[in-house]
Amino acid sequence: MDSTSKALLFYWALCTVGVASQNYEWTVIMGSCTTVCGPHGVRPSLVYCKNMMTHSTADSVYCDESEKPDTPDAYACNRRKCPGEWIVGSFTDCSDDVCDGTQTREVHCEQLQENDQGQIRVDDDQCEAEKPDNQRTCSKSCSSPKFFASEKRLVSIPVPPHDVVCTVGEDVRVRRGNVLRIDTVFERMGVPNARVTWTLPNGTSVPLLLEHDRIHVLENGSLVVHNIQLEDEGTYMATAENRVGKDTAETTVFVVHEPLLRVVMTKGNSSGNAGSVGADKTVHAGEPVFLNVKLVHPDGDETFEWTTPKGIVLRPGNQSGKFTVFENGTLKVENVQKNEIGFYKVEVTSMGGSATERTLLNVIEYKWNLKPAGECSETCGTSGVLVRAAECVEKLRSGLHPKVDALSRA
Repeated sequence: MDSTSKALLFYWALCTVGVASQNYEWTVIMGSCTTVCGPHGVRPSLVYCKNMMTHSTADSVYCDESEKPDTPDAYACNRRKCPGEWIVGSFTDCSDDVCDGTQTREVHCEQLQENDQGQIRVDDDQCEAEKPDNQRTCSKSCSSPKFFASEKRLVSIPVPPHDVVCTVGEDVRVRRGNVLRIDTVFERMGVPNARVTWTLPNGTSVPLLLEHDRIHVLENGSLVVHNIQLEDEGTYMATAENRVGKDTAETTVFVVHEPLLRVVMTKGNSSGNAGSVGADKTVHAGEPVFLNVKLVHPDGDETFEWTTPKGIVLRPGNQSGKFTVFENGTLKVENVQKNEIGFYKVEVTSMGGSATERTLLNVIEYKWNLKPAGECSETCGTSGVLVRAAECVEKLRSGLHPKVDALSRA
């Protein structure tokens, strides 16, 4: 709108409305400061013509131009030193593979400078607000350990014998002197990883990587027993435990060995109700004889095999002529005679090995031995007698041994 038009509009307003120019004034509006602190805060200003009756904005032609305030477009404001602010980084991953781990982050104080140097790191005491945490707990999926549920079975020593390996939960037979390893197999190791401890039959606890006498626990939790002996027999218990829980599994160890035996000779009607035989292992001809096998620490799975002096091989349940072998290994010789003299050998075999024992059987036969008669008791007549001695003697291959003296009259 040009000046002429404005003038016409002004005079039209005075004539038609009757409003005096003093009803319009110049008004200054101050805006908000652009910052609360720092070097660049400004507050903008605005000058406009205001209708004082309606309090509305009017065209500037209604206000006296000579009275218009000379104000800048903006004023400096809030230009002061800013307080520090906390600068917070991102949290790290949860620490390790454990339950209730930790996460950390960088937290420090920075402050905007007044001299256009930007925002720099300052001491924490320059930040007025409470410092945010730089660490927090975190959780992962945790679980208790669990052993693999092995099928309950008896692991026997292999043939030929060597080191024996079984899995905890299985029972095992192992030969004395061998090395036994009991492996731990897990359905789950657990989170965090479980620690394995073994309890020996005597109650001693052996933790991971510790050696106890001939026994030690490997890094993977397996138990190793070197040069296993009879006193090592019993139940071994593995315990796997972490902070969530624990599980146990047991293996019973049976230590087997070569048979320890002796043969006891008896005579009579049965091996269970028989008379003893002297240290010279001598019996009378015609008697039944029992060669009884006595075992020390029997395993219960022994087998027996007898060999006679003439090479006849006999086993339990076999009968050959006058020879019978019972299930307990006893050899019976019925109606023993001189021709059964000699060494009888028994071989006993078990899971732990085999052993043999030889026993000498000596049989005695007797016969009457008549000595020459002496002189007649009378020199004449009918009452005279001749006297000679009769001896019951043992038949031996090398001569006669007198046993019983007897008199006989002829």
